[in-house]
Amino acid sequence: MEVFSEDRAEEFLEKNGFLIVKRKLCNNLKEVLEFSKLIKGKIVLKNPEILHKTEKNAVKICEKNEIEKYYKELNCEKVLIQEFIEGNEILIGLKKDESFGHVLAFGLGGIYSEILKDVSFRICPVSDK
Repeated sequence: MEVFSEDRAEEFLEKNGFLIVKRKLCNNLKEVLEFSKLIKGKIVLKNPEILHKTEKNAVKICEKNEIEKYYKELNCEKVLIQEFIEGNEILIGLKKDESFGHVLAFGLGGIYSEILKDVSFRICPVSDK
């Protein structure tokens, strides 16, 4: 089973018509600071190598004047920078099961995926019923 990195998953979704926040996978602090100029408001910095970021302290929400501090705290080669948008987070996943074929996972996202484990699985194709 292949697990897409967040930036790769967002790229896939964007190519298929989904609206995705402004973001860039940056190789260094200079790139992060340059891209941050395109974002209004708060910034999200993430270590893209870690799947469950909250429990590893690998995601930082910051103001522009805090970018350098939090960039250093992430301590990773590449950093994913994103525009911060208030809202609800969801988890969406798809995997090919040997018995059932493609199975869709849907539930609360962010920290709630792991804490509440409230995820629903459906065999594809999924209908309103």
